[in-house]
Amino acid sequence: MRKFCTTLVVLATSVSVYAQVDAAKKLLPVDESYKIGVLDNGMTYYIKENIKPAKSASFYIAHNVGAINEADHQDGLAHFLEHMAFNGTKNFPKKNLLNYMQLQGATFGANINAFTGQEQTVYMITDLPLKREGVLDTALLVLNDWSHYISLVPSEVDKERGVILEELRTGLSVQRRVFNKIAPYIFNGTKYKDRLVIGTEEGLKSFKHEDIVSFYNEWYHPANQAIVVVGDFDAEVVEQKIKALFSKIPVQSNPPVKERIVIPDYSEDTFAVITDPEQTSTEAKLNIPIGEVLEADKGTYNNNLNEVVKSFIYMVSSERFSDITSGANPPFIGAYLASYDMVSTTNAISGAVYTKEGEVAAGIERYIAEVERLRKYGITQAEYDRVVVKLNTYVQSAIAGKSDRKSSSLGMSAVGHFISGSSLTSPEQDEYLMKQYFAYLNRDIVNEMITTFLPQKKVSLVVVTPEKEGVVPTVDEVKKAYYTGVDLDLPAPVGAVVSSSLMSGSVVSGSIVKEGSDKMGNTVWTLSNGAEVVLTPTEHHQDQVMLVGKRAGGVSYLSVDDIYNNSLLSNVVHASGLSEYNSRDLSKLLTGKRAQASLSIGGENINIYGSSSAKISDIETMMQLLNLRFTAPRFEKTAFDNLVTNYKNSLLNHYKTPRNVLGDSIAVLTKGRQPKMMFASDLNNNIDSVSLNAIERIYRDQFDGVDGAQINIIGKFNIDSIRPMVEKYIASLPRGKKRKYIDNANYDYLDGAKELTFYQPMETPKTTVNVLYGGDGIKWTVHNNRCFNFVHDLLKHKYTEIIREEKGATYGVQVACHIPHEDHEQFTLQMQFDTNAEVAEEMADIIEEQLAVIAAGTVDMEDFAMVKEAMTKEYTLALKSNALWNYWIGVYQETGVIITDEFMDSLNSITVEDLSSMAKQIIKNGDRKRIIMYPEVAASSL
Repeated sequence: MRKFCTTLVVLATSVSVYAQVDAAKKLLPVDESYKIGVLDNGMTYYIKENIKPAKSASFYIAHNVGAINEADHQDGLAHFLEHMAFNGTKNFPKKNLLNYMQLQGATFGANINAFTGQEQTVYMITDLPLKREGVLDTALLVLNDWSHYISLVPSEVDKERGVILEELRTGLSVQRRVFNKIAPYIFNGTKYKDRLVIGTEEGLKSFKHEDIVSFYNEWYHPANQAIVVVGDFDAEVVEQKIKALFSKIPVQSNPPVKERIVIPDYSEDTFAVITDPEQTSTEAKLNIPIGEVLEADKGTYNNNLNEVVKSFIYMVSSERFSDITSGANPPFIGAYLASYDMVSTTNAISGAVYTKEGEVAAGIERYIAEVERLRKYGITQAEYDRVVVKLNTYVQSAIAGKSDRKSSSLGMSAVGHFISGSSLTSPEQDEYLMKQYFAYLNRDIVNEMITTFLPQKKVSLVVVTPEKEGVVPTVDEVKKAYYTGVDLDLPAPVGAVVSSSLMSGSVVSGSIVKEGSDKMGNTVWTLSNGAEVVLTPTEHHQDQVMLVGKRAGGVSYLSVDDIYNNSLLSNVVHASGLSEYNSRDLSKLLTGKRAQASLSIGGENINIYGSSSAKISDIETMMQLLNLRFTAPRFEKTAFDNLVTNYKNSLLNHYKTPRNVLGDSIAVLTKGRQPKMMFASDLNNNIDSVSLNAIERIYRDQFDGVDGAQINIIGKFNIDSIRPMVEKYIASLPRGKKRKYIDNANYDYLDGAKELTFYQPMETPKTTVNVLYGGDGIKWTVHNNRCFNFVHDLLKHKYTEIIREEKGATYGVQVACHIPHEDHEQFTLQMQFDTNAEVAEEMADIIEEQLAVIAAGTVDMEDFAMVKEAMTKEYTLALKSNALWNYWIGVYQETGVIITDEFMDSLNSITVEDLSSMAKQIIKNGDRKRIIMYPEVAASSL
């Protein structure tokens, strides 16, 4: 340990940025583009100018307050208070805050939101259009109210109880129940085990009004708060506004001191087994507290260096675990190991191993043995070199994409700096630091440091498994497996040397036989093999290139017997590797390269996808990978066998999860049992008929060439620079068989209105309502598309207003819609939410009634204005998105319509009558389906 500390001091004092002997404790530099200050009342502020997105800004108020600050009788009130901030403040009574912001183009949930954790609460208004200076002033006034002037009107508090009880019900999934059971083992008797944020049903129903008022008055004060504003404005002006407004908030006299709770080392190795009837997988979770995190160490050079070295633990162990799971008869399905801040005061090692059902002991043994091997022998030189390349690649990527960072992302970085002391360095500062670190670090130093970050301390090991006879291990069996793994002395790892060349053979280039442009202004090349490439250089993202294409083929060309083989195809091909490289070697070969390419089978198409950074070498790697996906796919028996085994294991308990039962029920009611539809039960019954030979046959037939393919390349590139790559790697691909688009995938919606009510066993009783309209009869046009999406957004707003806020019957209604531009596809409008059994039918009626209200032409004009503003803002943002431009190019290729020429004219021309007409078409052509899943325990009371 003494040598380790000396190494850090030598390293620290060797770096030129240090000016004193205790330089390792010096704080990191802060990105100078942030204007940071502290008001006289103790409130911190961060301000940064940023033009992504243009003419907008993001606003945050971060509170160094969370569930851990609650007294026993206040359990859940930190989170409850977060909700109340949207239900009335001094300057925005009732819902006026939400109404105003939505009229400016912000959307509740997407842009106006908040979150609460054990140690922090953060409120935000993101991507708010700054149409005039008053909008910025109003947003700051909102933050001011959230800081000190939340109303907490008793009637509003009582109304919100229902919403939060529904959030508790919705969120109490198997994952949450399992975590609640594990918490006592992780948090080792401290208060953290009891502060799981949302509280309990009993507490939420019974707490007194003065309890939440007291919590607010005690903990929401300036010294615990930071204002963060990032956007397209003058930072000097915003700083003066913040000083003038927020300095008026008084200093709190004798504020309570936040208790500092350190998770102590475990006094002994602790083992446990947890089951749940809805648990579908088997896993063992490892946790080891490894040391106190001192406030003085946060944000220092020393801490930053430690975080860099800790990343070696995660990256190297991930690579090793992947190598194991890719081999023959692996002892486990997956695993991870990482160092993390367990809570603000305590660092820990966290890990997990995922195993086949009934084989958790064998998985634990090998997993723990691998952890011990890493602790004992450290990493190899080859592993060290790959991590260095990866970390430097991350830094270079951040620099290349610096101008693309959105205000919301930059704002959250400042929030993290205030709440947890995380670094707030610029990409250039990160690059400089990384160079300094790796000028002095080497494999031996990293290995010595790993022994500190992966110490031999007492552990908590908790097995989570389905509640199923014959597969649940005993605690003694878990304990024995752990100690067997500790004693299993694996040999030192050997660093394998991997080839650096992706394509070993020569490629005979094809040619571009025709050049032109389309009406959108895109460059269009017709290749000698019959493919068409559309090139769209953009400045939207400085470090992104996308390649997206399609060709006739897909499920429509498959026989019914091949549906099961196709279900495993993509995973088998991915797990097998490519060309002469298995998946393990391919991953190592691509270290430091930001490029990928894949092929998949859709309904009526084969899909072609690639992405890369804007580096010319990465673009070439992407095209090489694409070429090899067509010409040198790999079909590895070991990968196939492992995937079949894993599929079988995952399907064993698939229907123990109520959501999976509901999903199949919706599919059957809306589409029936069409020949090419496949459910988990079908795959479970037929998986033994799947063969590697059949998968290879399907793949080689579907991806035999590119004649007739349309391939779009969009992003930051120079056309002349990629011309030789397109000729070499894409134009050289074979033509393949001539194909045309056919539609016999059999995914049509069934005619006629239908209803289904059923009762499902579940651990957390909750009722799920699903209402769906789907079918033919609505022709795609820009105007119809706008109207359809306008109806969707309007419904979402009304459901929040009525079912959530007024009725308190749900945490939120999910609304999804799709109106296709392809003739053979069908439109859908789907609404789903969780609620309680007693009001399910009433709420389902409201779902349908609100669509009927629009159809009747009874639309509130303020709601209309809110939706229109939000859609205008979304379109403005979309204009700077490569992904959306790719979609618009696809629409143009299908329909000949240029969306950008018509979008705003269409949106501005929409009337209530247009919405009424669209809603009527949805009701008429949608053949409404209503499905309600009740908890089985509630059946007798309905």
